Amino acid sequence: MKPEITLIDVSEIELPTWPFFEDPAGKLKDLIIREDDFGLRWIVLYEHQSETERCLGEKVGEHGMRQQEFCFLMSVVVLND
Repeated sequence: MKPEITLIDVSEIELPTWPFFEDPAGKLKDLIIREDDFGLRWIVLYEHQSETERCLGEKVGEHGMRQQEFCFLMSVVVLND
């Protein structure tokens, strides 16, 4: 019921700029309201998901990550009198 994070395949030259290829705000509507297998709509109150691609070979670097994307969603319900 949740969107899957899929890291796109990028070259070494594109690594510094790949996080800016897409505006994450465009996915916000799909993150907040979901539909289950029965067609019922749900409002997501809290969620964390992430995907990491590790470096291979000798270019491990300090933290060993080549690419990482994460989504941290926390909804706030406000009572309006």
